[in-house]
Amino acid sequence: MKLSKPAIKPLVVLLFLLLSLLSDIYGQQTDQEPELPTLSGKHPKPLKIGLYRSAPFVIYENDSIRGMAIDLWENIAVKDGIGYSYIKYDSPGELLKAVQNSEVDLALSNLTITQERAKYVNFTQPWYQGGLRLMVSSVPRGGLKGVIKGLYQSGYVHAYLWIGFAILLGTLLITLFDRKFNPDYPKRWREGLAEGFYNVMSVATSGKFPARKNYFGWLGRIWQGLWLACGIALLAFITSSVTSVMTKMELQHQIRSVADLGQDPVGVRKETEAEDYARGTGLNYRSYQNLDDAVNALQKGEVTAIIGDDPLLRYYVYKNPDQKVKVIGRNINHDKYGFAYPLDSELGRALNLYILGEVDAGFVDELKRKYLGNEIKE
Repeated sequence: MKLSKPAIKPLVVLLFLLLSLLSDIYGQQTDQEPELPTLSGKHPKPLKIGLYRSAPFVIYENDSIRGMAIDLWENIAVKDGIGYSYIKYDSPGELLKAVQNSEVDLALSNLTITQERAKYVNFTQPWYQGGLRLMVSSVPRGGLKGVIKGLYQSGYVHAYLWIGFAILLGTLLITLFDRKFNPDYPKRWREGLAEGFYNVMSVATSGKFPARKNYFGWLGRIWQGLWLACGIALLAFITSSVTSVMTKMELQHQIRSVADLGQDPVGVRKETEAEDYARGTGLNYRSYQNLDDAVNALQKGEVTAIIGDDPLLRYYVYKNPDQKVKVIGRNINHDKYGFAYPLDSELGRALNLYILGEVDAGFVDELKRKYLGNEIKE
């Protein structure tokens, strides 16, 4: 059966309209954005959030908790509508162990993303780029007090105590000797001891013996020569020890990088990337529970410098101007911080999308300005 030409035209028009309708429907479907995953969709129960105190990322202040990591998470949680509760841990190691054992659903702090850690926990997209840096005291260590402190820390004070004992013993022996053999020697003990002390100190400070009568001939001259040799050696020891301490004090204020540390002790926080770095590079390091303890050791002269995360050190200087410390040099390395979650967790995709959105929107830059101010890097 053949269709006439007048009958074909309506069919062509109908087919054209049908194709146009299908094209509109397909276009609308392709223009729609895909539905984004949510945390509450993957985890309907409130999340358990593990924390480690590390300002400016996690700050415990009276009964409140704030910080860069806290503000970022709470902004995400508000947008998602998911509930949560905080659990505090005493060290980064304990916090990561809790994540590994699924005791918490998410860990917040300045957690450095490393290959070794990624074997046991998952990390989100990096949201902050940091790195290790040096902190030193900004207080000059010169002056008499600084020299005495340096002598004590170098172990010279104990030697000086023995020298003092030897001087007192020499004073007593010379006084007894001259009282017995020199009829012109002062008879009162006060004047006699003063004269003996003067004789000993003359040898110790100038290497010269005051004019004295020789009572024992050639043996007496040999004895006086030995006294002179001891005095010269003593003077050389005192001069060299003081010079050594002052030189070390001067060098300590010329530290600009890790290469300037040598084998001087450096402070780090326990179970942190700084401790791993110090151990791996063979530095002479001492570990402390927190940054306050490390700064206290720096002020006491127990360590020459502190190695720590750049933002933590800068925040400490920014908030504690009375501590007289400063951050110096450039970053030793470059680290990336992220949130950590268990390997079997399904929260990763939703978390990463939220974090990327906050970074793109400039929210992380706002947090930097809020917590680090306008502090200028050296």
